[in-house]
Amino acid sequence: MKIAKIVASKKRKARYHVYLEEDGSETYGFTVEEDTLINEGLKQGQQLDRTRINKLLESDTLQRSYAQSIRYLTYRMRSIQEVRDYLRSKDTIEGQIEQIINRLLKEKLLDDLAFAKAYVSSKSTTTLRGPLKLQHELKNKGVSEGNIRQALEQYHFNNQVKDVEKWLNSQLNRRQRISFHQRKNKLKQALMQKGFNSAVINQALAMALAENEPHDEWESLCFQGEKIVDRLKKKVTGYELKHKVKGTLYQKGYPLDLIERFIDQQATFFD
Repeated sequence: MKIAKIVASKKRKARYHVYLEEDGSETYGFTVEEDTLINEGLKQGQQLDRTRINKLLESDTLQRSYAQSIRYLTYRMRSIQEVRDYLRSKDTIEGQIEQIINRLLKEKLLDDLAFAKAYVSSKSTTTLRGPLKLQHELKNKGVSEGNIRQALEQYHFNNQVKDVEKWLNSQLNRRQRISFHQRKNKLKQALMQKGFNSAVINQALAMALAENEPHDEWESLCFQGEKIVDRLKKKVTGYELKHKVKGTLYQKGYPLDLIERFIDQQATFFD
């Protein structure tokens, strides 16, 4: 059989329909990518057998999957595992996946170390993410421990402290209705969840606290204290009520001098 004609697809760019002629009859044969058409030198009148066609289709499938991976890489850098998982989601043949990965590596379009460095640089400047969280995210993307370690070296301790202190300043300036002690614990917990270690957190917190006095501690205590009194006065009275209120406020982290001040102001409830 021979190629009767080659027609560009109207629906899909860079795809071509190949029609075959055999025994004087012309029929649709197959469709290939433009790169396959050029690389394989397909042209009108060329003789093809079934073995040759099967090889062409296999080559075209590989080229199409490669083109998909290129499009996937245009949005942002990807790790090797991300590209591999993407190709699997497109039902690419496993053997062809490795061929594509190797080609992308040779063409310097895949580089896990460069990817990890770019990831750390981007995430640490646009969001508050500590090394531990970044490490976890990169590991999930299939990046090796060695590459992760090298990438994280660029996020220096002092830069971490600076970023955390800036975040703490914004948080400490917000009015809260919990004790300063509780607030500090919550902030520490939040920073640990963001991937920062205790050394960074403690240093940044000390610097932030030096600039932010707990001006609303008394207002917060009064709010909490009144809620506690309203809740407990239905069950206990007098000394027992005072004792429970003091104990509850102390457990919430309020300083004793402010607790005593509140108790004095609310003395009528404890007679």
